[in-house]
Amino acid sequence: MNPAVEPVPQTPAVSEPVETPAQPVVEATPQVAPSLEASPETVATVAPAPVETPEPVFRPRPIERMPHPTPPGPVQTWLKPRPVQLNEGRIEISVPYYVGIIAALAALLVVLGAYRLGSGSSRGQGNESAPRVQVGGDRSGGQTNPPAAPTQRSTTAGSAQPPSNPVSPTGGRQDVATAGTQGDHWIVLAQYAKYEDLLKVKEYFAGHGISLVVIPLDSESRKELAKLGLNANALPSGSGFLLVTEGLYNNPQVKGTDGYAMKQKITEVGAKYKAPSGFERFAPNYFSDAYGMKIR
Repeated sequence: MNPAVEPVPQTPAVSEPVETPAQPVVEATPQVAPSLEASPETVATVAPAPVETPEPVFRPRPIERMPHPTPPGPVQTWLKPRPVQLNEGRIEISVPYYVGIIAALAALLVVLGAYRLGSGSSRGQGNESAPRVQVGGDRSGGQTNPPAAPTQRSTTAGSAQPPSNPVSPTGGRQDVATAGTQGDHWIVLAQYAKYEDLLKVKEYFAGHGISLVVIPLDSESRKELAKLGLNANALPSGSGFLLVTEGLYNNPQVKGTDGYAMKQKITEVGAKYKAPSGFERFAPNYFSDAYGMKIR
């Protein structure tokens, strides 16, 4: 290494005055201070730092199947059938189930209504003549034969007596053979509004040896019974028809009488009654409620 050189102290020199020639005065032009503004060309534009945007997440979408048009072929598209249409000479009816059920019920009601009206009109015509024959017999003249009047039963030699005994001669009940001449009670089986229904019951009991008669509950029948000396006031009030025994019996409520025996017979036979189709079906125990009516 070089040794350090120490500086030598110097004495200041004395300056001598020096004359300088006078200089002409020159006006100084004012100088504009340099502007600190930079030109737009030199100004550097400071851009913001780029912000990284996250890439969007794409979710996979299901692939939709594009419908392909069906090429025309021999198969025709199914169409809603008409309610009524003609197909190969046949008439086809296509309706919902509830419509078909309603139509069937309506048709059934119409048929039943027509049947009831027809049967009612035919029965009404029969009521004009048939019931009156049962009470007064031949009202135009001759013999008047009420169903229960014992005085009108004529007995002549060589002729058969009308069946005054409600029980069949072969039925085995000979204790009621003289019921038509000894009793004062009718045995009432039923009271009903229609004559034809009681007529079927009468025919059924007649087949078992029990003679019955159908009496109309009208004013003319009551007058006829009063003329015969019978108590017409005993008949029930109202209209309709009454099914009673043809003969008169003693009180059927008293045991040991012919009326009691006849009531038992009516109960046994009536329990097996079966009405034909279209007529009133009386209950099997209906005729067991038969009761006696004191008519004289």
